[in-house]
Amino acid sequence: MKNFLCAGLLLIIAMLTNVHGDNEPAGDLYFAKFGPTEVSLGNLAQYTLVVKNKGNQTIHGISIRDKISPGMSFKGRENGLVLRWDNIGDLAPQEEKKFVYRLQALKVGTFVNEAFLIVGNKNVHKARSTTRVYVGLNVSMNVNQRRIWLFKVAEFEVVIANESDVSVQDIDVISTIPKGLSYVSSSPTGIFRPAKGEQLAIVEWKLEKKIAPKEEQKIILKLRGEKGHYERRAKVKVSKNSRIWETSELVKVL
Repeated sequence: MKNFLCAGLLLIIAMLTNVHGDNEPAGDLYFAKFGPTEVSLGNLAQYTLVVKNKGNQTIHGISIRDKISPGMSFKGRENGLVLRWDNIGDLAPQEEKKFVYRLQALKVGTFVNEAFLIVGNKNVHKARSTTRVYVGLNVSMNVNQRRIWLFKVAEFEVVIANESDVSVQDIDVISTIPKGLSYVSSSPTGIFRPAKGEQLAIVEWKLEKKIAPKEEQKIILKLRGEKGHYERRAKVKVSKNSRIWETSELVKVL
């Protein structure tokens, strides 16, 4: 009989403990987080949190915690920052609330930001948004004359423009020299690697100097026409943090 009374008392305590949860139908809450899939380094990414009561009862005691990933900052603050919305208030049936904020992308990579919807003291929903941060470069290549006589020199200009809001450095550049053209010189000086078998000759640069926001770095490449009556396309490939930009320019040797 004593065991029966203890079991009954524990059941009543458990029922009383769950009263708050039963009165706050968390299953009727819709919670989502929206943000950009990509953003260039140094720029701002805007995120939107949406919470909606899809049920027919008012829900009380709602709050939100949003964990900010390393590599993103909120108003200059980073490293384990958690954004909090503690005073959301009540949500009437079918009522919806939105919360918008912006983060600055400080590092290159893929970042997952998670937000938690809390009713009372219990996490009831989780929403996440994944954003890839990339280096915002624009690469172009131009030649001073598209037609050159045999054994004359064509001058190619490679322009690497930093469209990010932060400085960029340690950029790898490779220019491929087609058959019919030969390497003369470059500025800044690159490392020339001659052709081997089917592998074309290349020139390599490592741009260690910082390119400030909205500024550009130029490379001048001089190639000589070695075979007449040929159209040849010089190519350039720029890489930074596993992201690649490619462009080319056509010249005809007469």
